[in-house]
Formats: sequence, structure tokens, C-alpha cells
Amino acid sequence: MATTKESQTQAQVAIGSCALPSDPDAMEVLPAPPEPRNKWDKIHRSSLFQICVVSALAFCGPAMADAISGLGGGGQASPYTVSAAQAASYSATALIALFGGPLASRMGLRLMLIIGASTFAINGSAYHVNSRYGVQWYLIFGRFLYGLGFGFWYVAEAAIILSYPEEGRRGHYLAIWVAARNLGQLVGGSIALSRNAKNTAAGAIATSTYLIFVSIEAIGFPISFFITSPEKVRRADGVPIIMPARKPMKQ
Repeated sequence: MATTKESQTQAQVAIGSCALPSDPDAMEVLPAPPEPRNKWDKIHRSSLFQICVVSALAFCGPAMADAISGLGGGGQASPYTVSAAQAASYSATALIALFGGPLASRMGLRLMLIIGASTFAINGSAYHVNSRYGVQWYLIFGRFLYGLGFGFWYVAEAAIILSYPEEGRRGHYLAIWVAARNLGQLVGGSIALSRNAKNTAAGAIATSTYLIFVSIEAIGFPISFFITSPEKVRRADGVPIIMPARKPMKQ
């Protein structure tokens, strides 16, 4: 009997011919998802749709943040406050990412993505408020909040991108995600150029530029609600989603 159970466990871990750790306790094979209730439910729970949602969030969030950073000092006339804000943001992201595994086990990937997307617009608004009204503390505090949210989003994004795609379609899905991430920076740069091409004055960029970034970042929050939980995702090859096993916080 013990041999039979051990064989079943090894077979589960080997699902999809994926290169997984030999320790069965290190991975968790989720149960087969329920049958879709209608056509929309089938599309919504497909791995392709979920990857497209994450890619759209990558476009609205980190890609827009990178586009603002690419303006040089965030487009501000003085780079000193921006440097402090960047440090606060990266510190917050590192803090959340350090405990990302245990947090994902307890909160779930969907909730982490929603929390992260809710902070996207804070990033652009912090630059806008500082540029228009000179409120420097909000730039630092806003970037810190964005860093916390991005930490949640980053951990969940990595887990979804690596675990949701089917074995034979992983490269295709990764290409969609990378294209969305880089397209966002291209669009962001085009926005900044179109709004400031005729601006001959030295110093910061036009404050209205940030409002466009904020609008795009704000779209990410409602999009995040289209993410479904891993146990409900239906892959085309029928293989259940394989996630890291839940472990206590001490481990």
C-alpha cells in the first residue's frame, strides 16, 4: 500500500513532463478545475486569457512606471526628491518580495494582484502632485506605497507567468507578456514626446503628461478583477496547475 501511494505521488509530480523537484512535499498539484458553466466562463478560465490579463496589467503598471522613470528624474526639474522616492519604492518592493512565498500561500495570487494593481495610479499621481503643487512628501510616500503594491503584484505575476502556461505554449505566452511590457514603455515614451515636443522651456515636463499616465495606470485596477484563482484555471492540455506547496512562515 505504501508503495502504491508513493507511486501515485511521483506520478502527480511528474504531470506534464515538467522538470519539478523530486521532493513531493515541495510542490502542490491542484485538483482538476470545475466544468465551465458557459462559453464566457470557459474563455475566462483559460490559461491564455489569464496570461493576457497579466500582460495587460504589466502594460498599465510597471511599464508606465518605467516610462515615467525614463523621462529622466521622472520628468521633474530637480532629481533629488525623485531619487529619494525611488529608494523608498525599491526598499518597499524588496521587503514584500522577501516574504513573497508565505504571503502568496496565505493571501492567494488573485488577491495579491488586485492589491498591487490598486497602487498603480498612485505612482503617476505622486509625480503629478509634486510637479504641479510642489508636494515633495507625497512623491516619496506615494512611491513607497506603489513599491509595496508592486511587491505583491511582482510575486503573483511571476508565479502566474511560470505556472499557468501549457508546456508546449510557454514560449508563446511569455512572448505576449514581454511584448506588452515593452509596448507600454514605447507608448509611454510616445505620450511624453507628443505632449512636450513643442516645449522649448528647460526644466520639468508639462504637468498634463502625468495625467495621461495616471489614466492608463488606473485602468489596471478594474482589469485585475478578471484574474481567476489557480484552482479554477483550465489549461488546454488538461494538466492541473502545479504550484509550490504551502509551508509555515518559519520555513
